[in-house]
Amino acid sequence: MSGHLARPGLLLKRLVLGLGAAYLGIVALTNLVNLGNAALGTSGAVLNSRNDDYVASVVGVYSVPSWFAELVVVGAATLETVGALLFLRAVLRYRGDGDGRTEAFQALAFAVALWGAFIIGTEVFVAYDAGARSGSCSRSPC
Repeated sequence: MSGHLARPGLLLKRLVLGLGAAYLGIVALTNLVNLGNAALGTSGAVLNSRNDDYVASVVGVYSVPSWFAELVVVGAATLETVGALLFLRAVLRYRGDGDGRTEAFQALAFAVALWGAFIIGTEVFVAYDAGARSGSCSRSPC
């Protein structure tokens, strides 16, 4: 039996770590493309998340400065890049039997904290839109 087939649990764990690295890396890349397009004043469609426009539409009801959306996307891209690098480090070092276990836990803990921050941010900013405050609500429930 080959080494990977003899330890299918190890292969699955490394696959999960690799998927975390790939996912966060792609998300960070699309946000960086978005920021590049915003800085250059272009609207490229390839790998452009357009998250700055989305964030601006969501936080606009709070009368924040116009640069706030870009700051949020910079922060998100930075955190996503850190997460991708943590997962990459974990997948390269994780061998089971204790090797790379700390790196794997660090990557997973960072991802849980990142998702928690996104969930809380979504609840704070998206759940309370201008329509709900003005008495006319376009979503259910209000």
